[in-house]
Amino acid sequence: MSESATAFNQTSTTQSPGNRFYRTVWRWHFYAGLFVIPFMLILAATGIIYLFKPQLDTAMYHNLMFVQPGITALPYTEQVQSAQNVYPDATVTQITPNVAPDRSTEVSIATANERNLMVFVNPYNGQVLGDRNEVNNLQRSLERFMASY
Repeated sequence: MSESATAFNQTSTTQSPGNRFYRTVWRWHFYAGLFVIPFMLILAATGIIYLFKPQLDTAMYHNLMFVQPGITALPYTEQVQSAQNVYPDATVTQITPNVAPDRSTEVSIATANERNLMVFVNPYNGQVLGDRNEVNNLQRSLERFMASY
């Protein structure tokens, strides 16, 4: 082998300090990414659940949240009375009026056995469509899951 070929092979196999530093930084960057990715995925998933809460609730509780629009809505006192007739020992804590003609009125109650329920009432005929336990909904389940870690 000639001297020029030998010199070329020696320079190509030995790394310059700058090249070695560059490779080391990228190696650590890769390992850091492997450790951070699971946390980023958890943060993204939980953020999506909170960000899209109205859309998720609409999809999950469609039968409770939507009604056939009527001509005139009952007064709120009658709608609350309908909810209290179904849950006589409960205390009404909040009323959320229907935000659109095809939406139900939401009455938040606290029952005697310390359950927090959201009761859905048809604003046109006063029929109680059902309830949702506010402690066992998707967001509260996520909070309990995250608190366990």
